[in-house]
Parts: sequence; C-alpha cells; structure tokens
Amino acid sequence: FVLTAAHCFEGDLKDRRKWEKLSVLAGSTLTDIGKSQLKDLFGVQIRKINAVEIHPNWDHSKFYNDFALLMLDKNLIYRNGKHGVRPICMPKWNEQGLGHFSETEFLLQK
Repeated sequence: FVLTAAHCFEGDLKDRRKWEKLSVLAGSTLTDIGKSQLKDLFGVQIRKINAVEIHPNWDHSKFYNDFALLMLDKNLIYRNGKHGVRPICMPKWNEQGLGHFSETEFLLQK
C-alpha cells in the first residue's frame, strides 16, 4: 500500500477507469518523467494501482482526514542506502498523539 492524500482522487479520478491508467513511481521525487528516462533512474519501482480506499470520514470542505490508501499490484522492495524505496520517517508518539502542529493540535491523536 501507498499512503496519499484523498483530495488527489477527487474529480475525474473518482472514476476507476481514470486511476487504473495511473502508475506509482516509487523511489524518485521526479513528477514529470517519460518512459525513456526511467532506465536512467537507479532503484525506481513502478507499480499499477489495483484499488483506492479513501478515508470514510474524508471532509473535502475542511480537508479533515485527507488520507487515501493505494493498493498496488505488487509489493515494493525496500532498499537501504541512498537510492531506492524506503518507508517514510514518521514522528514518534507521545502522550497526546503523533506529531504536532501546536500545543493542542496533533497529526494523529490517541
């Protein structure tokens, strides 16, 4: 699975026929790349999207719960080192929750 923003799958991308044509390019921060350039990218993995699961409480008017999970056609292979796919670094939990924007607002709350 890949975690992304729910708002990325609004509009035309609500339609499965539209997002089925997309691929996930993991292991690179490039967003505008052609197929001919992929051979030059070490550690990049391309996966098709099998399913999109948007958070059931996604509120597009306030951007609350702006999460979606992309189920990929194959697992990603994690690699150590400078190149390749690695899990995202997340902040540590504390008594109130995960990460924080202010003294009272947290990214995820317990």
